[in-house]
Amino acid sequence: MKTLNEDFDGWWEILAKYRKRDIEARNLYGDQLVLERFADYRGKDWPGKETGVHYYVRLENNVYVGMREARDPVSNRRARFAEFPIYDLDKKEVDTAVE
Repeated sequence: MKTLNEDFDGWWEILAKYRKRDIEARNLYGDQLVLERFADYRGKDWPGKETGVHYYVRLENNVYVGMREARDPVSNRRARFAEFPIYDLDKKEVDTAVE
């Protein structure tokens, strides 16, 4: 099994623009083990309120962390940085980690 840091390494370590960014999901849950991975290209199965979360994982503490390519609200172009939303299944709460 991989940790969240290992699973999201493609974004957080390989892509230079994320290495020094303060990402809430990485700070809070980076050492948690990933129990399940989900890829939903429709972006509809994410348990949180955000739309367009195409990849997400369930961690050992029952928290979901996703990756979503944000859109600029005015031009609808893809934003420079992705968002990594957090959904705590036990608390039924959503924390939006906008990066």
